[in-house]
Amino acid sequence: MLEWLRNLYTMCHDGATIRTVSVAEGERVRREAERRWEEEEVTG
Repeated sequence: MLEWLRNLYTMCHDGATIRTVSVAEGERVRREAERRWEEEEVTG
């Protein structure tokens, strides 16, 4: 798994963090992750 994705997963599943992140922020982060994932797939 890509390092940034592992970091994102860890961050999002940290108990203190997940309580403070709003639904809208979570959506923004998820879309950003998907966009970066697609870029990684394209650029190899």
